[in-house]
Amino acid sequence: METTTLITEGGHKIVLKKSITGFEKQEITDEFLVAKDLTVKGKDGQMRPTNSIEQVRAIIKKGIETVVISVDGATDDIYNRVYNLDHNDTAEIKIAVDEITSTKKKSKSSLPTLEDFSPMDV
Repeated sequence: METTTLITEGGHKIVLKKSITGFEKQEITDEFLVAKDLTVKGKDGQMRPTNSIEQVRAIIKKGIETVVISVDGATDDIYNRVYNLDHNDTAEIKIAVDEITSTKKKSKSSLPTLEDFSPMDV
């Protein structure tokens, strides 16, 4: 497994996977699909995904736990360690996780992907 190191603005050393496997991507996507609740939103009557804040947090947690290997050398309780940092450091880490978990090449599939809904922006 190849890794990369991110030093946040606050000086925290974050070790991340450089990439994730198809199985890991599927686990994150599965978390999203379990959390997804389609409801009618807006005057146009279009179906749009809506998620409770708890569901969105579960998706973000899965992404962070999948990608982040250590926070300042600690390998346990990764999600809480990330969120106990200054909010700017947390945002840097979330951006890095989003870049790693995002599909680089668009597939020809008509099925929606995790990127279609961008839950990591929360």
